[in-house]
Amino acid sequence: MDNEGSNRANITSGPAGWTHLGQVATSNNNVSLDIWYKFRSSGDPTSFTWSVGPDPQDIVGGIIAFSGISSTRPLDAWVSQAVAGSPTNVASVSGFTTTANNEELVFLSAFNADANLTGVTAGFGQQWNLITGWYASGAGFTKLQATAGATRTVQGDVYPGVDWAVALVGLRPGS
Repeated sequence: MDNEGSNRANITSGPAGWTHLGQVATSNNNVSLDIWYKFRSSGDPTSFTWSVGPDPQDIVGGIIAFSGISSTRPLDAWVSQAVAGSPTNVASVSGFTTTANNEELVFLSAFNADANLTGVTAGFGQQWNLITGWYASGAGFTKLQATAGATRTVQGDVYPGVDWAVALVGLRPGS
C-alpha cells in the first residue's frame, strides 16, 4: 500500500486478521510503503478496508495471493530502502540470503509519479502495477527462488527526482 502524503507521517490501520509487517517511508514522509499479510480463512469477506491518517492522499494498494507458504513461519527475511528526491531513475534494494529452497520473493514499490514501475530485475513477474490520483504509484512483482542463497539487488525504473520506497520480502515454503 502506498500513501503519497503531504510531508507528514501517516499511520495505517488494517482490517481484523491482517498483520502489519512494517512501513518504509522516505525521510520527508512524502511516500510510505506499508506491507501487510494474512492467511486466507473460510468466511473471509470479498474485500478489505484499511484506514490511513491523519492526511491520506492518493493511495494505491494491491493484494497478491500465494499458496504453499509456511503458516507457522511465513517470513524468512525482508529488506527495504527509501529515498527522497532520487538523483537517479533506479529504485533498488539490496538482497539477502534465503534460508530455504523454493522461497517466494516479493518486490514491492511505491513512488510519487504518474507512471508504472518498469525495468524490474529479470525473472520477476508483475502481479499488480497501479497508479491512482496524481502522484501515487505502486507495484508488486514476484519470483520463485528455487535454491537457497543470495537474492542479489532487485530494482525497477522510476523518474529521476521522485520519492520512492521499495521492499524485498522472502516467503518460506510450507512443509
